[in-house]
Amino acid sequence: MRKVLAGVFSVFVVIPLLSGALFLAGVRSWVLDPAFYSSAAGDERLYDGWEEGASRFLAAAEADDGLALDVVAARAGLSAAFTSRDLAGIASRFAEEAVNGIRTSTAGSVVSLDLRPIKTELNAAIDPFIRAYVKAYSGPASPSSGNARGKLADRIRAIPDEVPLGRTPAEAGQAFPVFLRGRTVAQALDRSVFAFLAVACLAAFAAAMASSSLWIERAKWFGGLFVAPSVLLIASGAIAWIGASGISGAGSGLIAERLAALVGELWRSAGPDAVRIASVLAEAVQRVGKSFFLTGLAAAGVSAIFSAARFAQLPEDDERSLPEL
Repeated sequence: MRKVLAGVFSVFVVIPLLSGALFLAGVRSWVLDPAFYSSAAGDERLYDGWEEGASRFLAAAEADDGLALDVVAARAGLSAAFTSRDLAGIASRFAEEAVNGIRTSTAGSVVSLDLRPIKTELNAAIDPFIRAYVKAYSGPASPSSGNARGKLADRIRAIPDEVPLGRTPAEAGQAFPVFLRGRTVAQALDRSVFAFLAVACLAAFAAAMASSSLWIERAKWFGGLFVAPSVLLIASGAIAWIGASGISGAGSGLIAERLAALVGELWRSAGPDAVRIASVLAEAVQRVGKSFFLTGLAAAGVSAIFSAARFAQLPEDDERSLPEL
């Protein structure tokens, strides 16, 4: 009867708790890592051919402001003002600053991005843009560089120095458990992961203690509770890791090559822009998949250690002499 009760408790309480705790542990390694986001946002492949769309947007925006811009000349001006590497650097710094702001924020604090460095770079790009624009312009009348420079400077000046990302009300902070109050987001995440893992392991220990009166059987039961969560994490992490490796082209070996050949036509058919975006996202998914895979391996190691109790059978008298809780 005790095994039945322990089994029901394990299936409906312990295994879901362990799965959730291990999933959260896998997420923790990358979700607040500035390098994870800055490397993705700073990938130059995202900005190949950016001038086409940006020139049309700029021409439409300036037309509303009373300054008509030629799309072809605007594209030439943007190419002279910024390269894809320049944009990648700006985006990388922007993403890193945003994540660092979130990591260090606490309840009641305002997270904001400082846009002044970006405004400085935009102001410095006005003259190269105007020179290239005038040179590439083929309209009936030569545009006034002074008028265009003033209009662009006004638009840059209108950009706020700081942009708030959001606010966590101080009242909401009081709703958190005591051990999370006054902590930064990064500290709260670390403590939450530890608390979740501790509760899950205590529940697993309680189920193991209820399953048998023998310590060896209890150890085997405790180890067995980690099997399903570890298999789930290893399988999902491996699929994401290997699949993303095949799409991004970073994978090697027969499995990655076969997978790349299998899905290659599907995602390539969407066009070159989709290919670049998919490749960048695939590299981020690789990091996520690797994190879950390694977390699953750690859980499998715990399972193997405790399940190995079956190979350390004690004499019956020694088993009964172990203390009961």
